[in-house]
Amino acid sequence: MIRICTKNDKDKLLALADLNKVAEREYYFDHEFDDDIVYGHFEGDELDAYLSSRRLNIKIDKHMLNASIIKKIVVKDDDMKIKDKLYRAVCDCLEHRELVSLAHFDPTYDLKACGFIDLYPKDVYAFKKYDFEAVDIGVIRPLADPEALLDMYAMMMREFDGYEIRDTKYYQRRIERNKARGANFFGVYKKEKPVAYFSLTLNSETAIIDECVYTDINALKRMISYALKYADKAVVKVSRYERIDVVFLKAQKRRTLDILARLDDKEMFSRLYGSDIHNVLEAFTMSDKALWFND
Repeated sequence: MIRICTKNDKDKLLALADLNKVAEREYYFDHEFDDDIVYGHFEGDELDAYLSSRRLNIKIDKHMLNASIIKKIVVKDDDMKIKDKLYRAVCDCLEHRELVSLAHFDPTYDLKACGFIDLYPKDVYAFKKYDFEAVDIGVIRPLADPEALLDMYAMMMREFDGYEIRDTKYYQRRIERNKARGANFFGVYKKEKPVAYFSLTLNSETAIIDECVYTDINALKRMISYALKYADKAVVKVSRYERIDVVFLKAQKRRTLDILARLDDKEMFSRLYGSDIHNVLEAFTMSDKALWFND
């Protein structure tokens, strides 16, 4: 049986997450579970798999659309039959509820079988301290102001499409998630005003920037220079469409799969946009702007 889990199922969900050694499991059930939709696969009273998803709003061309994103699937003993059954059941549910849906890339399962395509790959750049032309970082300091973070995000998104419509609640949740991960938001300041931000995680060897929001390349150079103060190597994750390789010629780059997308209701989407849409790529690329999404 597959059903939506409630607070009464939390102990079973946490036990399965512990069994599968899911990262950040305690944080998730303390801070995000209540806002998500979690589908559980039960055999009698026993929970043997769950899939977490959340509702969100995304901007595609001239419309803001309700959508869902599949976040994580956890399956006891990595049973592929159960995984396939749960994925297909949830995707069928989304097909009857959404116009479009998103999913995190799962290296153990081919979501193309459920109609998803690789739409938001990431480019991961590696910078080495001895090989990077550092710039004056100016003022960079921790930033935990949801309104300021949201303002900078809105400014950058003017140049993109297919992005999530965020709010201050989103950033409050991200700030808490950063704490659980040992990360922090940092603001890049100009005349005492934050003009860009980045999320930074430091370990003994590498500084990882897993989100950077900026409107000029100098701000990005300042972020990288700041990160390289604390580690010999900095890793920066950006949308493939940002093409920062034309500026950072010496950086090592690799492309990774990240967020997938699917068109759930082609007819309704076509009517909404007044255009004959044939596939998910056409649906997400109606404007001349590049795509950007980070979860």
